Amino acid sequence: MAAAADRLGHRDGFFHPNLAVTFDDRGPGQTNRFGVPQRGCTFCGQCDIGCNVGAKNTLDLNYLALAERAGATVGTRTEALWVGVTGDGGYRVRLREHGRPGAGREGVEREVTARYVFICAGAIGTTELLLRSRDQYGTLPGLSAALGTRYSGNGDFLSFGRNLDTDFAPAVGPTITTALGETRAFGAHLDARRTAVLLAMGRDRAEGRIELRGPKHRLRVVWDTTRNDPLYADEQALAGQVVRAFGGTPFATPMWRLFRQPVTVHNLGGVPMGDGPDTGAASPDGEVFGHPGLYVLDGALLPGATGGNPSLTITAVAERCARSAVRRITGDASWRAPEHAGATRGAVPEDAAVQSVRLIGPRRPVPPGVRFAEAMAGTVGLPAEAGPATPARRYDATVPTGRVRVGVADTLRMLSSVRATGAPPGRSGAGTVLRFSAFFAGQVARAYLGRR
Repeated sequence: MAAAADRLGHRDGFFHPNLAVTFDDRGPGQTNRFGVPQRGCTFCGQCDIGCNVGAKNTLDLNYLALAERAGATVGTRTEALWVGVTGDGGYRVRLREHGRPGAGREGVEREVTARYVFICAGAIGTTELLLRSRDQYGTLPGLSAALGTRYSGNGDFLSFGRNLDTDFAPAVGPTITTALGETRAFGAHLDARRTAVLLAMGRDRAEGRIELRGPKHRLRVVWDTTRNDPLYADEQALAGQVVRAFGGTPFATPMWRLFRQPVTVHNLGGVPMGDGPDTGAASPDGEVFGHPGLYVLDGALLPGATGGNPSLTITAVAERCARSAVRRITGDASWRAPEHAGATRGAVPEDAAVQSVRLIGPRRPVPPGVRFAEAMAGTVGLPAEAGPATPARRYDATVPTGRVRVGVADTLRMLSSVRATGAPPGRSGAGTVLRFSAFFAGQVARAYLGRR
């Protein structure tokens, strides 16, 4: 990737992103900073989904472990069906437990109650739970009409490259190890010896909607992705440039080629924060509008794409909302998590990479357009002392719109150069740039193509 960045003129945009992976491995008995047993990465490359050796810093190795140590009970293989209210201002949650002995395929259902409920099931899971509570079971009928809106795929665009001229050792190391900053974030990994899998991220329009449909209340994401086509075109072009920089051939996913449907691994929105129930489903502190004590602490809160990997943004928002909730519940306006004292601010290489690229400015792809060259030769009269000369004037013109029929606002850029055989030094010139109206550009282009 560093070589590709060099070839594309974006060396400053190349960086190694922060990864939620433990690399230090001191052998059996190793524990992480929270006292939880955790080994380091073995670079096996088997971490697209989960981690077989436990090196990923997943919640069970940090946040949930601390919660259990403080007395919380964590239920595995447990499904939340709906959330409702109790008579004393609290909430009840209907659960289906699949892990109990003799539970069978349908599991065993039970209810738990609490004064405060925090939902952290991800953009899709959290939104689904609240939608079912409002629209299917009717246990929370007063939820905002904004519930389910502002869905975003974080501008993700997945593409591939084959027949690369470099072996990237794809079976070694974590899924994403390097990135290239453009006007959008970019990550890459490989799944075959000379095949690249490229994931671009950007800022889509976040106009999708998550909803329940039909008599069986099936969850659906309704999204007019064509409105994001300019973003996808840029991302696809960037992926193609990277692949071609390695001598490979780019190609898109079957879903994109056949149905123009992108693939995302970063679902966002669904319970967007806003100033009120007319603009969002929850407050900036994560509390669901109209339901004191019911909080959302995950990517469902984000009302739009982050442009880069959203994990750190989601974490920061969740921690801020949790701190605000604890301060409100306890009445201690200065409360901070006990672990805050030992936290250190780390470097954010993404910021430096994006800033460097912004200073350079975006690189607009040159459209195919109509390009032609004219060479005209003849004689010209020069001052007597200069002697005879035979000049040749060449016009190189480009219609930058990519169309033969251009609009009135378009211009034709023409570079004129003169080389005169026999002319004295200093009497030949080059580099004169002329701009003509779109009408003239169109006439010249059509006349040229007609003659050809």
